[in-house]
Amino acid sequence: MIAAKAAQAKTRAVLIAAARGSGFDLTAIMGKTGDPTSDPTQRWDGEDNRPTTMLGKISVEAIAPQETCDAFSFLPGNVVDGIAGPTDDPIFAIRTPAYIVSLTRRNTP
Repeated sequence: MIAAKAAQAKTRAVLIAAARGSGFDLTAIMGKTGDPTSDPTQRWDGEDNRPTTMLGKISVEAIAPQETCDAFSFLPGNVVDGIAGPTDDPIFAIRTPAYIVSLTRRNTP
């Protein structure tokens, strides 16, 4: 369990980031046929020289009250029809169950 002091520090950092309008660009690196997708921690060959596509900008401009958040909207496996995660990536496969455990632990006294 995260210590109360550490949790307060993280919360403060997020609030400061929101006040400043923090954000980043979300960019996709174009894959090639044969690129391994089973280990998201490994870089592809020549990744730094591949074409990229700007997908959008993610920004934190405010903090919504906790009661307005729907925790299940953040499950990574919830995707629209026609979109699927990599079938050979064990990290992707385990993320939804891990998020559910995390949500349960945060919401259980």
